[in-house]
Amino acid sequence: MTTSLSPYPNLEQLRKQAKDLRKAHGSGAPEAAARLQTYVARFSECEIEPILEAELALRDAQHVIAREHGFGSWQDLLAAVRQQPPEPRQLLVEAVSYTEDELLPVELLQVEILARPDGSSTACVILRSADDRILPMTIGAPEGLSLASCLKQEIFPRPLTHDLFTACVEALQGEVTAVVIHAIEETTYLAHVILQVAGQRKIIDARPSDSLNLAARRRAPIYATPSLMERAGRHISELAAIVEAMTRG
Repeated sequence: MTTSLSPYPNLEQLRKQAKDLRKAHGSGAPEAAARLQTYVARFSECEIEPILEAELALRDAQHVIAREHGFGSWQDLLAAVRQQPPEPRQLLVEAVSYTEDELLPVELLQVEILARPDGSSTACVILRSADDRILPMTIGAPEGLSLASCLKQEIFPRPLTHDLFTACVEALQGEVTAVVIHAIEETTYLAHVILQVAGQRKIIDARPSDSLNLAARRRAPIYATPSLMERAGRHISELAAIVEAMTRG
């Protein structure tokens, strides 16, 4: 079946199309009546005026949308939409909620691989600001090992994932100019990688674990937003207790 669906159809947009058709019918639009005449069997022999005067159920409008997209029914359209893969996440950030002038420089104070009582592993990363506040975060053990090995200047026979990404940026004549840890949602930190590519500044949405790995490899500065530091920052005197709590999970 040939359809006119986009590669990543949005169900809410399709529902809105049906509601818009119903609204157009209610306002007396002849174009809406013509669409109903074409695709709804009970209107196929009617003139425009009787169609506009008739009550229009939402299911009739949905049927029209389905037929216009090449499907036999609204249920067929729903099934097709639900089988489609989700739209790729857009990682290029167009605007941010902070300014460069307000950002707080932080340094990588500690990276430690922790063994938990259940046998699993995690990595503890501590960032410190100039006023001895710290941002403690846990990241995956593989990313933590990659970061720790970079800081120790260990060289592996084959490139790690973050080595590969760094090499790709360099091959494109780009540069990692900064990393910004800018927010926390529940317990998940959010980060941006700032790139300079072909004279243009690009901001990429990224995990802190990947961002810090790139910053370490390119010796790029790391920043935190004041709002994040106010919300999640702790004093360095709490460091031992924080690491112990991370170990317990």
